Amino acid sequence: MTKIYRYCFNNGETAIIDFLYQQNITCEKNEIVTTFELSEAEIPFHSVYEYLLRHNIEPISIEVSFSRKEIEEAEWLSVRSTWRLGYPQPQHDMQYRNTTYDSSDFCEECGNGLVQRDNFIFKKEPNWGTRNFFMTNWVHDELFISEKAVSILQDSGVSGFFYNDVLNPSRRIMGKVKQIYIKNYLSKGLHYNSIKKEILCPKCNSKKFILSPGFIEYDKKVFSNVEFDILKTKEKFGEITCISLIIITQKLYKTLCEHKLDRGLVFTPIKLI
Repeated sequence: MTKIYRYCFNNGETAIIDFLYQQNITCEKNEIVTTFELSEAEIPFHSVYEYLLRHNIEPISIEVSFSRKEIEEAEWLSVRSTWRLGYPQPQHDMQYRNTTYDSSDFCEECGNGLVQRDNFIFKKEPNWGTRNFFMTNWVHDELFISEKAVSILQDSGVSGFFYNDVLNPSRRIMGKVKQIYIKNYLSKGLHYNSIKKEILCPKCNSKKFILSPGFIEYDKKVFSNVEFDILKTKEKFGEITCISLIIITQKLYKTLCEHKLDRGLVFTPIKLI
């Protein structure tokens, strides 16, 4: 496991920018800010990290990169797609919340309470290229899948979901994309070691969590009777968003990799304790 720190600071910090270039760290610069990433695996990590702290420059985010060995040794993994495509329709004022979802229990303060009741609508078919999964903007816990991936997964024996049609604005079925509709939820069991921050909604009193970077730790008891290869967490996550994690078995992970369906997918190992 390697942590990757992302930084962003004002272009006026010319001494810091010069220092980074001297350390052979690549920076991206626009008219206002400079951004760069610093991996723990890089040789100058400690000296650069400490230099930045002395100058009150802290990371804006920390991501984690896992080795293939760490991923393949995990019985369960969370999965998300880095490819975010389009917006659910109707897009204006996020009206999809009232068409795709039952919003009768929706909390505008924290985003909790939406329950899907209808098909997703997109403006146009995806141009898949060599990719087979995407997530749409504004909705971060639903996966959409290509015809190729549907064909492969149907013959793989994996379970826990069915395929929902995706519609165009005229409510005609799109031929090149389906939604993976996940039927089951994992019982609550997130371990406190994985909780960086707990957010209690002042309006509806529901909880959301911000995860600490690293392995996601769960009570192994909640997995003891799970018979499906994909499911969602009952816990909700996100500071601005309100999402469940999508969790899959090692069996499904291997199926995706063996058939080269994993491009653009990010996997985080679940540590059972």
